[in-house]
Order: sequence, then C-alpha cells, then structure tokens
Amino acid sequence: MEENKKYLWMNLRDQSIQDIYVYLNEEGEEIWGNIVTDSSTESPYSEISIYYNPNNICKGRAVKYVRTIKNSRLRSH
Repeated sequence: MEENKKYLWMNLRDQSIQDIYVYLNEEGEEIWGNIVTDSSTESPYSEISIYYNPNNICKGRAVKYVRTIKNSRLRSH
C-alpha cells in the first residue's frame, strides 16, 4: 500500500491568532505551518478564504507530527 504524502502550508496572515502545527520533515527538521494537505503545489485556501494569498508557502513534507502551538483568539483585558 502506497503512503499518502502530506504537506504543511503556512498562510501569510497574523500568526499570533492562529494555531501553529509543528511537524518533522524528511530530514528530521521541524517545520511550522497552519494546515496539512495532499499537495505541495496547490494552495489549500480558496480565493474566497480569508487566508487566501497567492504567495502562501508550502513549508515541506509533513512526515511526523510533533505538537500544536495554541494561540488564543480571545485576549484577556
């Protein structure tokens, strides 16, 4: 059975209000991003998405999940 390759993408919006997913790539290096998809070339965000930007970045192949960095949208005053 062939393994489905997954790729980690980072959008160019404010990262302080988004969850960040950390994976290891094929070389065992940490990569950070916002969404995992099946494509390294096709952006996961549609043109009507608030996260759409033609310059969004594929950070690399997401081989092993490491952790999630939770960023709260609700700030204490």
